[in-house]
Amino acid sequence: VILLFLCALRAFVVIYGTVELLRNRGVPMNVGDFNFHRPGTLDEAISMLSKFENAAVMAGGTDILVEIKKEKRNHPDLISLSNVNEIKSFTEDENFFYIGAGMTHSEVIASGILRKNLSALPEALSKIGSGQIRNRGTIGGNLCSAASCCDSAPILMAMDARVELRSIAETRKISLRLIRQTAAIIIVSSMKKIK
Repeated sequence: VILLFLCALRAFVVIYGTVELLRNRGVPMNVGDFNFHRPGTLDEAISMLSKFENAAVMAGGTDILVEIKKEKRNHPDLISLSNVNEIKSFTEDENFFYIGAGMTHSEVIASGILRKNLSALPEALSKIGSGQIRNRGTIGGNLCSAASCCDSAPILMAMDARVELRSIAETRKISLRLIRQTAAIIIVSSMKKIK
């Protein structure tokens, strides 16, 4: 499952500046050429993901940009979700909390409703990286990167979280425990309310 976001021009300037700085210190890093896409809707993002072969989706960019700089990944097309507001919301109903995959760790931590009702999640996310990482990194990106430092997954799995997956062909909701790498985008994590 793929997810990740960034500001087009600023992102490249920051990456370029970082690469040059590190090169001057003798650390070999490279950012190759790529096409940067910034769709305005989720449907546009999904369409781009299905259209471009070997494209990657970015939300916070905290993992993927490091991997690209270290030449562990190479994608001719990067799709930024920075303008896709439909994945940046938090809602609830009588039975569930819905956390948009584009919400940053800091936004989840700051949610009074989540701190009151699901305190383990904001607590776990408060341990992720530095303040800068928490301000950029997203809950969906954290889940999708499948990194060993994926602090949100154990808590969400313990809460029996479900995720909504969308591809060009379908939308489905499944338990987070069943997630595998697939060409879809996590839209919303939902946790059943504890009564």
